[in-house]
Formats: sequence, structure tokens, C-alpha cells
Amino acid sequence: MISRLLATAATSAALLGTAALTSACCIPIPLGPSTDQDLDMPDLPELPDIPKVLNGPKAQVTPLPPSVMAGWGDLLDDRARRNVIPQLDDREALFARLTERPPKADADGSFAGVLLCDLRVASKGGLFRGRPDMRATIKLRGETLIANADDNRDAAVVSLPVHLADGDRFELLLDDRDLFRDDRLDAAQTSFPGSLPFLFAGAREKLRATCLGLPAEAVARRLQEALPAVAPSLKAFEDACVVDRAAPGWGYPSAEAWTQTKAIEGVAALVGWQTDAAPALAAFRDARGACKSVIRDDIAAARDAATSAGEPLSVGDVTVIARRRLCGPAVEEAFKDDPGLARPCVLELEVVSKTGGPLPREGSARTLDLVFGDGRIVSLTPYARLEQGAAVDPVALRPDTPDTVWYIATWDGRADTFTSAAFVRLTDGKEAALGALP
Repeated sequence: MISRLLATAATSAALLGTAALTSACCIPIPLGPSTDQDLDMPDLPELPDIPKVLNGPKAQVTPLPPSVMAGWGDLLDDRARRNVIPQLDDREALFARLTERPPKADADGSFAGVLLCDLRVASKGGLFRGRPDMRATIKLRGETLIANADDNRDAAVVSLPVHLADGDRFELLLDDRDLFRDDRLDAAQTSFPGSLPFLFAGAREKLRATCLGLPAEAVARRLQEALPAVAPSLKAFEDACVVDRAAPGWGYPSAEAWTQTKAIEGVAALVGWQTDAAPALAAFRDARGACKSVIRDDIAAARDAATSAGEPLSVGDVTVIARRRLCGPAVEEAFKDDPGLARPCVLELEVVSKTGGPLPREGSARTLDLVFGDGRIVSLTPYARLEQGAAVDPVALRPDTPDTVWYIATWDGRADTFTSAAFVRLTDGKEAALGALP
């Protein structure tokens, strides 16, 4: 794969074109924090044809799929589909260096490479008003590119691989990312003037932007450094995919998946998703699918071997028995004094430890999980301990004393979680006990 990727690197460098690093005079924008009073911007050139920007509908945020929440997913395919460009880790330092010797556009007024844009918005101010989590959506030559800046910043640098020609229409929509919707901060529509630095302002007079460029030859050098990490990290992922019924993720190699993800992102940040990153992403997609298929097959086999509902599951000195699944009124009754704490469903377990100590939970020596037929694994968290029918905060176990404890699913708590799960697992990372749900 390395030889194939290195071959495409040369093609990408040729497509990007060339630009010389020659000195030019400009006024750099400081990278420190900004407020309404200290937006130190040079005088902006007159911007042609900026339409009135209207409040559009709030962008709805798509919930993460269960496979991502359970540690299987990395969202690479989703980000590639939406053209969310990974950001260069050193983009702010690059921007600062480029202000000292800003490269020019080519003689014909074009630029090919990575555009680095310093985006600034007036601080909201106030004691309880945080800075925005900026998302820049750029529309250029019929293509839409998305760049997410770091959280809680009113001054941020974003990086985008582009090819700009003199006079190209350039539209930027700046939003404040949120869990449930994005709020429009400002928008700008202008034309690339055929020179760098490229300065523009938002129609609402909140945004000030300065863009500089990392030229094609510098991009090509960095690409040659990034590509060799892709193939070895994929092989490490494939080698690490070994079924393990006691391990987190049933043996799915999450750490190796993260390493491969970062390697692919390092390429996509330089040239986008459709060039050198595309074959690497396709190969990783195939490797993930093969690994998940092996794990799903073993989970199906393990389901047939699980102990019956209500039978004890023991690992080391801890034993649990899944007694009941309670939903709706049964849970609400226990929390009638504080109904806001009630959950749709809980799993009631009897838990006993020979030595006492912490309840089985994520991060402890022993964990309880729900295992699903599609390969997802969701941690169970102690929610309440029952004392004479009343729910109280769960506490440490007493030696050889059975405790009745209610558990909830860490991620969702939906009413169908316990019915759609294949079985429950008690594990210490080395040994696992599997049991059917009541």
C-alpha cells in the first residue's frame, strides 16, 4: 500500500501546482485573545457584492450512532462524506510563520495548497457567556468544505486544502457548534482577489478574517512525511484484531483504530479526502468490517453458551445475579420523592463480594456490560442500592453481604436497551462470565 500511496503523492503535488515563498508586506493579525475592544485588524479592502445574510434554520446535529458510542466507530467515513477537513495540528504556528514571509499567489492570480485562515469574532463578554466553538463552512467552486476550530475560542486558525483562481467566489458561513444545533455567528461572500494575504469581513460585522497559504511544494514535503505512517498502522490494526471475550470491545483493537484514524487524518488535512486519503480510508473500512464480522460471529456463539437468566455469574471474589428488569412505574415508584431521577428501565442485580470493596462498574477491577448481537458493548453503571424498598445512593460492598443494586446502561437508558441486548457480561479483563438477561 505504501508504494501505491507514495505514487499518488507525486500526482497530488502536481495537481496542487506550485507557489513561491517570497516575502511580501502585510500587517499580521495577533494570535492572542480578542474582545470587542481589541480587534486589531488592518483596514480591509472594499468587498464586492456582499448580500444581506438572513437567519437560516438552525442546523440540527445528528446523534452519534450506537457503534461509535460503544467504541467501534471513528466517524472517518462520516467526516469524509460531509467533507469535514481534519485540521493541521500546527496550523497556528504555521500561520504565525507565514505572517513573517507570506507567500504570494501564482503569477496568474491562482493559489494551490493549504489555506490558513485566522478567524476572529467579537467576544460575547459577560461572566457566564462562553466563547464560541467555531465551525467554518466554506463554499468554493461548487464544493463545500467544513473546518471545526478548537472549542471555546473567539480567535482561531483553520486549515483547508484548496485551489483558488483569481475571481473565484468564496462563501464562508461561521457557526457556533452546539450539542443539539448550530447557531449562525456571521457569514461572508466575496471573491478571491488573486493575491495573498486574503482579507474579508462578515456581513454582520462580527467576523474578521485573514487567510494565508501554505504553498504546494511545502504541502508535498509534508505529505511525503505523513504517508509512510498509514500502511504500518493499518497492519497493526489487522494484527491486533483477536477475539477476547473478557477484553473491552470483545477484542476490537480500539487503540490501533485510533492510531490508523490519526494517520489517515494527517493525509486528509493536507490534500483532502478525495486524493491520497481515499485508498487508505477504503482499506481501513474493509479491515474494520472484517474485524467486526469476526467479533459478531463469536458473540453469537457466546450467546448460546451463556448461563440461564437468574443464575450466578462469578469472576474472582465477586458474584452477581440478574434478578429482574424493571421499567416505568416500578422505577418511578422508587423515586416518587424525586421523580427527575427515574430512568425508563433498570436492571436489578444481587451483588456480593467475599472481600467487599467497590461495586462492579466501568473503571473498577471488575465491570458489568451489556453485549449486543451487532457487536456493541455498553457499560452498566450502578444507579441505586435498595434498602427496605427505597432507592439510595450506591455505596461500597460489604464483605459476604448481598446487596440489591439497580444498574443502568451508561450511554442511553432507553426502554429497549435491556430487551435488545444479547446477554450481560461480568469481567475483570482476563476472565469473563456471561449470562442471559431476565
